[in-house]
Parts: sequence; structure tokens; C-alpha cells
Amino acid sequence: MQDQVIRTLSPAQLDHYRKPFLDPANRESIYEMAKIFPVAGNPAEVYQAVENYNSWLLENEIPKFFFWADPGKIIPLELSKYYSENLKNVKSVPVGHEKHYLQEDHPHLIGCEIKVWLETAGISDEKK
Repeated sequence: MQDQVIRTLSPAQLDHYRKPFLDPANRESIYEMAKIFPVAGNPAEVYQAVENYNSWLLENEIPKFFFWADPGKIIPLELSKYYSENLKNVKSVPVGHEKHYLQEDHPHLIGCEIKVWLETAGISDEKK
């Protein structure tokens, strides 16, 4: 976890992430996720599902919000730029230098951007 963020997480924060998995019986989901994470086209059915979803995202007009980082961990910078330019109806927000857990290093930026986006889209939790 610590190598996935820019800032140093406190022991209490790290414990919060570990808490659901202290019992080995609760670690099955981590094992399963690692087995199906698509790498180099395998597993084929998962890779195809990801490809299908990617195509769907690029083709539809559903509003999208895309936070991205440099260098990023999962989505490289060039792919982030591609999505920012090619996703339809997208609000693309660069968060700056980051690895994987953007919300840990940029919680206020992300929260503020989401709030403004929801208000602009006419979605708000405030009663009028």
C-alpha cells in the first residue's frame, strides 16, 4: 500500500486498509482478484470483457469523470491523455504527481471536483 501513494500513511491509516483482511479467511477476494487481473490477454474472457467495456466507454455519451495522474500505476500517462481526448462527454481532471491511490494524496481536490461536477450536472444532495 505505502508504495502506491506519494505521501507517508500513518500506522493508523495503514491499519484501516488492513483491517478487513486480518483474518486469513477474508483474503480470498484478494487472491481471486490477482488471478483474474488481465495481463497480456489472459485470462482471455476477462481481457475480452475489459476490451468490450473500454469500447463501450469510448462510444457512448454517458457523462464520465476521469481523474488521472502522472506517472500513474495502472493507466500510463499516454493512455490517460488518450482517454481525456477521446472519451465522449468526459470531465478529465489531472491530479498531478501520483501513483495509484489518488484519493489518499488528493482527497480535497477530488472531493471539490466531484461536488462541482454533480452541481453542474444538476445532481445534488441538497434539498431545494
